[in-house]
Amino acid sequence: MADAETLPTRDLASLTKEDWDVYLGEVFRWDLPDGTSSELRLTDVRVPRGAQPFRTGGRMPYAISFTAPAGRVHPQSIYPLRHPVFGRAEVFIVPHKADANGVYYEAQFS
Repeated sequence: MADAETLPTRDLASLTKEDWDVYLGEVFRWDLPDGTSSELRLTDVRVPRGAQPFRTGGRMPYAISFTAPAGRVHPQSIYPLRHPVFGRAEVFIVPHKADANGVYYEAQFS
């Protein structure tokens, strides 16, 4: 994967559900506070049922879900995510489930 400093930084305010759709099933790296990084697989990209834009002409709210390897559950926080084609983005990620198959995280955008 490209070095984090050479990846373009994505503006979250301009991203839409469709920008994430093309990466469904792909692996992102996330940088953790202890200086290590780990893998996150993008497992879902969706518009919540009944969602409406918050202002006329605004983007449709959406959510993305990731699965990390089973093990440590990291707290909700803003984490740098990296992908060699997508680039880099600082995303507020919240854990919502952990089991023997992995740790599940979500981010919501409005």
